[in-house]
Amino acid sequence: MRDEPVTLDAALREVEKISASPGFARSDGLARFLRYVVEQSLNGQSAQLKETVIGVEVYGRVPAYDPKLDPVVRMQAAKLRTKLTEFYAGPGNQDPVIIEMPKGSYAPVLRAAVPRVSRRPLNWRWIAAGATVLVAAAVWGWLAIRAQTPSIAVLPFVNLSALPENEYFSDGLTDEIIQSLSMVEGLSVKSRTSSFAWKGKPQDIREIGRKLDASVVLEGSVFRTEERLRVSAQLVRVSNGSTLWSNSYDRQLKDTFAIQDEISRSIVNALRVQLGGGQRRYSASFDAYDLYLKGRYQLDQRGGFEAIKSLPLFEQAIAKDPNFAPAFVGIGLAYFNAHYWRPIQARDPGMKATAERALELDPLLPDAHLLMALVQDGNFAWADAEREYRKAIQISPNFALAHQWYGHDLTRQERLGEALRECRMAVKLDPLSLTAREDLAYVYLFSGRYKEAVAESRAILAVDPNFPRARMILGRALFYWRQRESGIRELQAHNPRSPWIGAAYAFTGRRQEAQEVLNSLLTEKRLDAALVYAALGEKSRALDMMEDGLARKELAFFFVYPEFAGLRAEPRFQELRRKAGLSK
Repeated sequence: MRDEPVTLDAALREVEKISASPGFARSDGLARFLRYVVEQSLNGQSAQLKETVIGVEVYGRVPAYDPKLDPVVRMQAAKLRTKLTEFYAGPGNQDPVIIEMPKGSYAPVLRAAVPRVSRRPLNWRWIAAGATVLVAAAVWGWLAIRAQTPSIAVLPFVNLSALPENEYFSDGLTDEIIQSLSMVEGLSVKSRTSSFAWKGKPQDIREIGRKLDASVVLEGSVFRTEERLRVSAQLVRVSNGSTLWSNSYDRQLKDTFAIQDEISRSIVNALRVQLGGGQRRYSASFDAYDLYLKGRYQLDQRGGFEAIKSLPLFEQAIAKDPNFAPAFVGIGLAYFNAHYWRPIQARDPGMKATAERALELDPLLPDAHLLMALVQDGNFAWADAEREYRKAIQISPNFALAHQWYGHDLTRQERLGEALRECRMAVKLDPLSLTAREDLAYVYLFSGRYKEAVAESRAILAVDPNFPRARMILGRALFYWRQRESGIRELQAHNPRSPWIGAAYAFTGRRQEAQEVLNSLLTEKRLDAALVYAALGEKSRALDMMEDGLARKELAFFFVYPEFAGLRAEPRFQELRRKAGLSK
């Protein structure tokens, strides 16, 4: 009987289950090794799974790494084979997917488990042994269910104050509790974007839990006067609406930090998980903290080119307390959001200095590591950026934005299997974030998984028909999925003068229309006119424009664009990749 093919989703689920099993949970290196070789194999890169490559990619060895002097890969591969054998003899003996690592190869074999029917006579000893295995599997399954990670959504606390402008304070308190809980080991916390989707709306706990995939929900209210603060909160089980915990706090305003801390610890105790290490409790003055919350509220409400208006509030917070690290991060994020579409030089002075100062004040502030990662990304310092993303996620495993932007970083490096994992995690933590789903759709598009890219972009448009880039992704995915006319219609609807539609015209022989789009892009001095040049077969001009973009650090995702497939074999294209630090 031939082995059944294993789907990508089934394989990745099996990898996650193996990584969480007792034999792998304490060995992050083996879990990383397994995940890497499986993802590379599923992406058709089995031939690249060599000892030198794995040493660099998995174990951080230098590019000149010599496996004869350092046999770490061979030793870890032997351990991995042993651990896999133990896993499938124990907790994995009923799994539908089997992953094997044959001796003499680093390319895993994935196959669907095929139940076998015995034709031998009944033997009570075999029956007893089989019963023992079934009981053991049942107990293990029960323990796995009992150990399932609790998942919580923190809904926006309701502002009961007489002044509507105190909304920033109730929102800020909610944010702080989300961030505090995000650092708790063993607790899955839904991101702000998804939780705040219910702000000001009727709150059906069961519906919220279903849509956010949360087992418990925290809701509360804030009443603030000039000197006093009253906070009420309750933790509700989604399955039956029962209250796990509730409390009210009536304190002076200066006790805000203590209230946040008490709420977080009470929730942890109610869910019986342990507080993670590394959380810092700031002793900033209330005035500084209040200004910081106003700045974050402004930043979250405005976004984009209006984000710079939050800067004075963060600067005032720092004037009140020069050691309040989160306010420095706020300044950096304001620069980043305000100048997102501009090259790094336009935002780097403000971003880098504030990230460095925030990390100097608090090396365990995850937002500061994310900010520094964004700075390094903009400078094409991929290894430095990756280190900062990983640090942010290590400190705060539920940091959806860090997973999302780390996925960005991996996508640009064509590490698409890893990018897919990070973007899926971002969506899991922030299921209502359309930008997280957009990034997932991009990974599908750049991986050549056009069917999934179409489905994801259509899901975004079903929620927001005017979401800026979803129709563009949909059009490109349809076009490269051989549904060219449908793709062109979507691209026209997105923007009749975009480089994507220009390239589509060129690829389908509509050269005059492609030239008209190209002329428009050149008038605007758009670097992405290179896409149309490439599609028209004018490779030299396309590469000239890419050279320009590289000098200005504006290449973004150019190297993974499907529109540039015809350039990939060009020596000059590969040289540009090398200059951008992307050569493998």
